[in-house]
Amino acid sequence: MKYILTSSTVITDEHIKYIQSTTGAYPKIYGNELPEGAEYIETIILNFKDDPIVWDNTVNNNGQMRNDPTNTAQKVRAEGNPEEPNIKKGLESKGDPGGYDIRDVGGRIRMYQDEKGHYQFADGRTKARLMKLSDYKGMPVDLYQIRKRDNGKIDLSVVRKMGSLFNQIKYAAGIVTKQDIQKIILDDYNDGILQLKDPSDIDNYGVNYLVIIAEAKQHGGATFYMTTYQKITTFVLNALADSDNSSTIKTAVRLQYDEPKAKAKLAQMGVYKDNQNNNGIFYLAVSASTISGSFTQSAAKCAALEEAYHDEGNTEITNFKELRILFHSGIINSSDFVQSAKDIIDKGRNDWSNTIKNISSSFFNNSDKSSKVVLYGCFPFDQSVGYDIDKIIPFTKPNKDNPDLSLIGSYQEPIYFYDIDKEKTSSNSNTTS
Repeated sequence: MKYILTSSTVITDEHIKYIQSTTGAYPKIYGNELPEGAEYIETIILNFKDDPIVWDNTVNNNGQMRNDPTNTAQKVRAEGNPEEPNIKKGLESKGDPGGYDIRDVGGRIRMYQDEKGHYQFADGRTKARLMKLSDYKGMPVDLYQIRKRDNGKIDLSVVRKMGSLFNQIKYAAGIVTKQDIQKIILDDYNDGILQLKDPSDIDNYGVNYLVIIAEAKQHGGATFYMTTYQKITTFVLNALADSDNSSTIKTAVRLQYDEPKAKAKLAQMGVYKDNQNNNGIFYLAVSASTISGSFTQSAAKCAALEEAYHDEGNTEITNFKELRILFHSGIINSSDFVQSAKDIIDKGRNDWSNTIKNISSSFFNNSDKSSKVVLYGCFPFDQSVGYDIDKIIPFTKPNKDNPDLSLIGSYQEPIYFYDIDKEKTSSNSNTTS
């Protein structure tokens, strides 16, 4: 039997028996040390084409995808999976490892069935998605039973605990992050699973602090130092205390970026795909903090795409219309995270525009500055700002969901975060006066 599955491997009962034979050695994954409310049932084979697998609120229905609004899709990671490039490389490599190694306990795919009988991911969605894209026909899946709440719905807090447990440093190289744990705790509070005394009452701070830090340690395990758990707890308490209605609060997601995290977030969004349906549109994530380097990187990328497009022997780049540049705010250590992120993006946009003007003036006698390179938008950085954290914040079109947050005017003039904040301050002053 080959332990490494490739796209051409036929998965057999022998593979399944091997996986099941290893479960006894891992009680935290398969046994009595699982989060309360979760139980390992069996390992099965799921077929990508036929089985009802849920992919981010769509479900496979006899080979066709249809909407599935069941709110049970597990999304632990706030920033996407930074390990995606490595997972993809491992699946595509020739030789060993060169595929899905069933001996890697931490890398197995784990799912559960929701109240509709559809298969939902508890862990391993990134690997499963990449396997599907790499023409794997099916996958071995560890199947779990999740307890239901009094209303008959799946208890998502159990799924979140499983997701964070399976992504602790012992099993998955510490993929779970501080931001993930903050999001999980706030989600559990929203769902009524995590019980706290009134967070708006300062007298309850100490009691709530002990409850939240214990919860954070459950999710992070040995992945973090105590100081990190203290910061997580303080963040959650402040988010709850600042909420207009502390009984329900939007998950206060805050996103930090480097290049791998930006790529992972883009992949997680699932919308901004290079040359989708041969539309000729490509995307490039760059730092707004280092415009000189980002500008050069964008120009080189555009030149490479243009050359490949006109190369008759290149069968991959069959259309090239536009390279959309996406700014990210980088790693921010400032005490005022939101304002720092806004300032970085605003300055980046301004410096980008000035760089184009200077190059046009110095080298091209102010000729037409139109280009296939378009500064398209920026990555979301904090949910409290009001933008959808699963969409790019656009610079080139109005914000349909909330026109007051648009970063482009009616005459195509740029609007900066500074302008929006200034307008809000002015409106508030007029209201109070």
